[in-house]
Amino acid sequence: NHLLRGTGSNEAVILSNWTKMVTAIGDRKGDDFLKAFWTSRFGRIQRGRLFKELKRKYDTKSGILELSKELARVAEVFGNLEISDSDLWKQCSHATQEQVKTLSLLGAKQTHPILLAAIEKFKPEEVEKLLKYLVILILRYQLVGRGRTGKLEIQSALVSEGISSDKYRSAKSVWDRLSTILPSDDELEDDFSRYAETKPALARWILRELEIQKWMDENPGKSLQTTPIIDANLVNLEHILPKNPNQEWRNVISDDSDIVYDCMNRLGNLCLLDKPSNKTEASGGFVKKSAKYAKSEFLLTKAIARGFKEWNRAAIDRRQQQLAKLALRRWSA
Repeated sequence: NHLLRGTGSNEAVILSNWTKMVTAIGDRKGDDFLKAFWTSRFGRIQRGRLFKELKRKYDTKSGILELSKELARVAEVFGNLEISDSDLWKQCSHATQEQVKTLSLLGAKQTHPILLAAIEKFKPEEVEKLLKYLVILILRYQLVGRGRTGKLEIQSALVSEGISSDKYRSAKSVWDRLSTILPSDDELEDDFSRYAETKPALARWILRELEIQKWMDENPGKSLQTTPIIDANLVNLEHILPKNPNQEWRNVISDDSDIVYDCMNRLGNLCLLDKPSNKTEASGGFVKKSAKYAKSEFLLTKAIARGFKEWNRAAIDRRQQQLAKLALRRWSA
């Protein structure tokens, strides 16, 4: 209604632009898009003040026409921010497309204003660097660190406005600002040592990233070519202590009746396999599982068979502490 009010001969253009905008954002909430649009240019705003500020900012015929054009154009970018094979990203490198997939998996909508501003202002190679930084930000601060969403939103808004105003002209300058809210290395290691993940896709991604780091540590200077690592379709997630343990686990459970509830989704209790287990294997005891892990192509899975004779709470704690040290190297600040 605001856009159409007093537009005169521009009504058809504004209606057309509105249709383009609505089509581009698809099933995403219009308020989410408008807030991201505003934040990417002018900084943080409370949702309740958004419409009032838009009306005040764009209150002339020429301003309203310009707003309708901008909304249609930016909506096309917004609608494709998390679609790695869209026209927005298809000309980018495979690594960039993988980072786009990762941010989508991590649910990083607080970073959308940053990306909207950066795509407008930065060269493609700087956007690629920025995506890597944003993955580190979301993992360290939000996913593992459980940091406050409001604090992240405030920081993202400051950075977005800074990019649009040319205060920040590179991915590194953005990162220098964003990294001020990150947990320290000691805090990350401590948080990661207790981290549990109930979403299989996220758990697979984290373990794949740690596997990549382990491979790089043991093969310095070599190109990553281990197929199960680089092809997500070949990766299966295994609970070492299973969801439904059979009688072979009775001694472990009798000694620690809460272990399944407390530890089943701890990252230290999860590993990757290149072949899925059947139900019988998945519920089986550690001795049989360990023999299977010893034959795995995954270094971290093979290390379970090499480094652990039994599987209990202490073993899960020890393995997760090992993974936490890998995480520090994989997602260094």
